Amino acid sequence: MHLLHSLFYLVVTMLLTAGYLLLAGGLLYAVRSIIRRMFAGQGRKPKRTTLDAVIFEPDKRRKALSFLLIVFLVYHLAFYIQQRQQWMGRDNAHLEAKEYFVAGQVLYGFRALLTRFIHPDIVVLWPLNALQEKIYSDGVKLLPKKDGERYVWQQLWFLYPYTRTLRETWDGDDNKYSPNMVKLLDRYWDSLQGMATQPFADAQMKHEQYYRNFPALAFYYNLKKAQHYESVWGALQVLAQDPVQIERTNLLIRWLGELRSKWQDAQTMRNVLKKHPLIAVARQEALLSGLEFAMETLILNKQFRCDHPYVQLYVKTRAEFVGSREHPSPLMRLRNAKQREYHYDARINWVGARFYKRMLPKYCGIEVAGEEEFFNTKNWDDKKLWDDRIQSIFEKEFQLIEEAIHGN
Repeated sequence: MHLLHSLFYLVVTMLLTAGYLLLAGGLLYAVRSIIRRMFAGQGRKPKRTTLDAVIFEPDKRRKALSFLLIVFLVYHLAFYIQQRQQWMGRDNAHLEAKEYFVAGQVLYGFRALLTRFIHPDIVVLWPLNALQEKIYSDGVKLLPKKDGERYVWQQLWFLYPYTRTLRETWDGDDNKYSPNMVKLLDRYWDSLQGMATQPFADAQMKHEQYYRNFPALAFYYNLKKAQHYESVWGALQVLAQDPVQIERTNLLIRWLGELRSKWQDAQTMRNVLKKHPLIAVARQEALLSGLEFAMETLILNKQFRCDHPYVQLYVKTRAEFVGSREHPSPLMRLRNAKQREYHYDARINWVGARFYKRMLPKYCGIEVAGEEEFFNTKNWDDKKLWDDRIQSIFEKEFQLIEEAIHGN
């Protein structure tokens, strides 16, 4: 019965995909027709291309459509079979639910392609998104409630299109409350909590999905969590007083630490990290962003002290992120130089990291790794100007630290 449902969803996916391709072909036909008419209206004859021959000559159009139909069928069937082989072997668990997962993967593959170019929330994708939700709903009913796999499905099909490019929902706005963005963030948290705390009966699902995707998911949540509120500007003060967000930050810090231990216990994952160091970079970035917020919360709540475990963990993690000749970091092993510069800049040169670069040596006598870069824009290339800027932005924090440490 579940196999029939899987095949049914595969057929529906193929029909929907074919409809989108026909729509794209119709738009192309309309555009080329308009161009031809524009040229004809000017008394000019447009240059005839191979594409024009396929579009406007019936015989060639028929042959092209037949060829595309064959390729279309072969691709979908091959992808479906490949997914069955990958996820429905002897060592896999929850095989009845996997019937829906493999069908959903075929649909997700097409959605993932489209969302590289268009927003996941755009109206034209609603039929695909609705079908994906239906497959998800039917499939997770067959999974135990206390199993991490259901959260893997959720993050893969519904969250990764946002995680990949750090997109927000269609109504996401830093200056106003966004109900859809809040729903998305809550769904992120649901997946983070579920994957980190629930067991996995399917070891492959745990290693290939949870272990690899959790860091990027955590980083996105840390980056966007201020959008739970009316405006992200000044939201830090509100976040620091919100017990829910404080607890979530503490949990994420713990889970990211536990994830590293799980990686070290899995030989296959150690091999993956050697080949894909960006996964380890994402974990370090998520941990650093969480620790920076956690320490900010301690400062604003007058609980900061130099020997706090978060201070020690921050200094250690930042040193591991920057790396050295003796101990190359995952960041240093990224092959793309622009990618290395981007991630270094995002974590070391942003204003929050610059604050701790100054505060920890001054008040705690703790040196922090990572040389800052100064840019020749708006006269910010002078370190003294940056010092003054940080002092101005974090005036309240400096005052509270003075009071906590010196009792002033």
